[in-house]
Amino acid sequence: MGSKSLSKATSGTRLAYACKADTKLIETTKKLDGIKTKLERATADGRLDISESLRRAQRQAEAQLVKYQHRLENLKSASEDSWAAAKAELEDAQEDLARSLKNIMARLI
Repeated sequence: MGSKSLSKATSGTRLAYACKADTKLIETTKKLDGIKTKLERATADGRLDISESLRRAQRQAEAQLVKYQHRLENLKSASEDSWAAAKAELEDAQEDLARSLKNIMARLI
């Protein structure tokens, strides 16, 4: 396989990875928006008194989502030499975001 073929294959793999990350971003944004809406409705109905720790967990998850968005943009614009590092940073951001969402869900139960 020539270097041009390898470069095209690598580029296709990177594009596919970025597309999957975009999908994950959309899904997570919807999930976080859904949680926020449910919290607002439950609070308005008097069924839930949101504690400060739950509000803090929600803000943290929103901040982690923004971090994930930034890391995804970095990944999309990364050069061939920096792509692996950008991918690792995105994966770390994804883990932090997942942990934040679990933290919110644990407080709701």
